[in-house]
Amino acid sequence: MTTTTDGEVKLALYGAGFVADFYMQALAYVPHQRVVAVFSKTVERARTFARRWGIPHATERLDEMIGLPDVDLHVVGLPTFLHKDVCVHLAEAGRGILCTKPLGRNAAEARAMLDAVRASGVRHGYLETEVFTPAIVKAKELIDRGAIGEVLMVKSREAHFGSHSPYNWDPELAGGGPLLLLGSHNVEFSRFMLGKPRALEVFAWTATMVHQTPFEDVALMLIRFEGGKIGQVEVNWTTRSGLDLRNEITGREGAIYTDITGATGVRAFTTKDAGYVLEKATVSTGWINPVAEEPFTYGYVGHLKHFVDALRGGRPFAETFEDGYVVNTIIDAGYRSAKSGRWEPLPV
Repeated sequence: MTTTTDGEVKLALYGAGFVADFYMQALAYVPHQRVVAVFSKTVERARTFARRWGIPHATERLDEMIGLPDVDLHVVGLPTFLHKDVCVHLAEAGRGILCTKPLGRNAAEARAMLDAVRASGVRHGYLETEVFTPAIVKAKELIDRGAIGEVLMVKSREAHFGSHSPYNWDPELAGGGPLLLLGSHNVEFSRFMLGKPRALEVFAWTATMVHQTPFEDVALMLIRFEGGKIGQVEVNWTTRSGLDLRNEITGREGAIYTDITGATGVRAFTTKDAGYVLEKATVSTGWINPVAEEPFTYGYVGHLKHFVDALRGGRPFAETFEDGYVVNTIIDAGYRSAKSGRWEPLPV
């Protein structure tokens, strides 16, 4: 995969919804790239998105999008149930791919995507934002400098009151509830902070406590890694205060704590409606913690800049479909454990 002669990376964006909006907000801060096309399921939606963001080409035809010449990376921000078919088609056409999380609805889908990009030899990146948030990048720098010694345990929480997307409330389309749709962040965060050791077994508990859904709206999961290291995942769709991202990293010589959406540097009390406060907030009065520059804070700028810079410089991607596949296998084991009530082993 090569870039254009002037060094500009041309991107084609699949999706015109919530995630795609975040991508476009973030790309405004990423140099040496240009979005040249957008795909959506209807041409009206694609054209509306294209007009809003100044994208020259809009289409509802997947074959037309895949066949566009001079595109360096195809960025898949579609609902999860579309990832496998779109990414396999892109790989078979020899197109470089970035795909949002979770890679698949399950490990089987993720494996099919991984096999396709391996067979074609195309560049592939896994669009996991969590490990590119500024707070987490700084925490990893401290770890790499030995500030807290060997990392032994990682705790990670992500919570809000439920997905904005109707697809994610359909168990067949979504593939699962917050254990999959939020937990994919937490699992990869744990792997990242521990140096990506092999996961050995998983124990999980899930429940449906607030929403009338056929799947969980709250989950807890433990992951045992090689070397006795532990990852703890806590996720739910029962938190009304908006997106809640907190982490705790314990080492032999210290610990690191992050509170990405709580300790924002802005705290206010209002009796009037404050408008948009942060992602997924259900209230905008009383005590609020607005998040400044969400595309930076949540890692959207960081991860897209990484992939653009790595492609231009001929460097490997830090997150790939291999990582997405591992995340799916761990979460699949978590769902098995929640049913069996036992530790469930992971395949080698």
